[in-house]
Amino acid sequence: MLILGYNVTVLLAYRQVDANQVTSAEYTGLIWAVGIGWIWFGEVPDLWFLAGSLMIVVPLVLIGLSHRRQNSARGYSPAGPQTGRRGLKLRISGGTAQ
Repeated sequence: MLILGYNVTVLLAYRQVDANQVTSAEYTGLIWAVGIGWIWFGEVPDLWFLAGSLMIVVPLVLIGLSHRRQNSARGYSPAGPQTGRRGLKLRISGGTAQ
């Protein structure tokens, strides 16, 4: 049942946001797998695991930073509408502020 629930939520997430954001979140499963293996089964990660994990995690971090820079350059603000110098809300129409 847990796997079915996981698959449904991942499919819903793919419908809501960019695929690279969902994929990045899915790789957190790697962390959970290591933690569970270490705690419950006494499996200690070795050098090969570390090397493979770095090959997965480092590109994902770089992609995330790249997207963050692109969004900030476009003026994207997750806080809501932008305000001008005098605190007036700006309406964006056709790429220009009115």
